[in-house]
Amino acid sequence: MSDAVNLFGDEWDAGRDRPGWQWRRLGVGKRLGAERIGASLYELAPGQRTFPYHWQVIEEEWLIVLRGEPTLRDPGGERRLAAGDAVVFKRGPDGAHSIRNDTDEPVRLLLLSSDRESAGEIAFYPDSGSFPAIYRGSYFFADLGTQFVARYDSANNAAYSFGVVGDSPVGMLVGNDGALYVLGLNSIVRFSSP
Repeated sequence: MSDAVNLFGDEWDAGRDRPGWQWRRLGVGKRLGAERIGASLYELAPGQRTFPYHWQVIEEEWLIVLRGEPTLRDPGGERRLAAGDAVVFKRGPDGAHSIRNDTDEPVRLLLLSSDRESAGEIAFYPDSGSFPAIYRGSYFFADLGTQFVARYDSANNAAYSFGVVGDSPVGMLVGNDGALYVLGLNSIVRFSSP
């Protein structure tokens, strides 16, 4: 039997203070001992965003609005959501999304994700600019358990680790400067070349 988690309480285990991206998070799935489904509760401050516009390769996500009226950007454009709304973000470009709070009150969101047991996630950030030649044809991933960052070489069917991040990796993007940025829950690590 697992303990209950109150989605309307004020208990948090992580957060981000970066201007424009400020939020608090509670790892609901982890707290409940979930094995197959990930769940994170977010409280998004006014004028803030969750993460840059992105889509995933491995995980499908669901967004359930518990409180407030967040603005959702997806491939169909932007729209205001309300408490009680649920949206699915399928794997691939059709599931691209970003959530922001354009209101004067905090919004509370529950994000569910499939495949909690996967060793990592591959996320694409279409707004990050052109994809530098050094990265074309390569796949990069971060292992949530070991926090290693690696490049998959499809020609040799092998993965090569080239770095480590200091906390849980949550995404990657290529910056306009051509560097690979690994986004952690509380950090951003820049790799100039793999």
